[in-house]
Amino acid sequence: MIILTYNTITQTNLKQNNLNLTITNSSITPNNQNLCFGSSYIVNSNTYSTSGIYIDTLTNSSGCDSIVTTNLNIGTDINIMSNISQVSCNGYIDGGINITTTGGNSPYSYLWSNGLITNTINNLVAGVYSVIVTDSNNCSSIDSITIIEPILLAPTLVSSSSTLIGNSNGGTIPYIFEFWGPNGFVASSSNNLGTSFSINPF
Repeated sequence: MIILTYNTITQTNLKQNNLNLTITNSSITPNNQNLCFGSSYIVNSNTYSTSGIYIDTLTNSSGCDSIVTTNLNIGTDINIMSNISQVSCNGYIDGGINITTTGGNSPYSYLWSNGLITNTINNLVAGVYSVIVTDSNNCSSIDSITIIEPILLAPTLVSSSSTLIGNSNGGTIPYIFEFWGPNGFVASSSNNLGTSFSINPF
């Protein structure tokens, strides 16, 4: 800031006039902004929604200008990809989820609906699991993953004259059918894509 004082004296009436002149330098303000995907930033009624360097001039009530240089970085969308291991049998606790994250700014943190904080969770029962992934800029993405289990396996055996019919419902195909009988009798069918298998042991 520069202050100049100018004095004048008039001899006839010995009157002195003073002129004070104040010069204030314009200021240049750097403005670094890191925003999440889908966000925008407003400077002096200008809205910016893509990454870049923006220069705006602001004028205060005294008519002085400030130049604001905004370095705007808007992150990419956080994408969550999941690799799911379904529960193998009805009622088992062997499901698992592993997620891979791209976009945003690493490193990432994880918070699952069951309280775990890693990108991989195991020993799961059937159900819906939600995860919040947060990047280093505190931007977040949410995903929900469903773990399913097979219907309870329910085999039945039906005899008709000289035929035995094994039926199966539930579980996961293909099935393995096995029949045991007296005197060491054994009959089986593996990799069976049907729901029944019959034999004639009599």
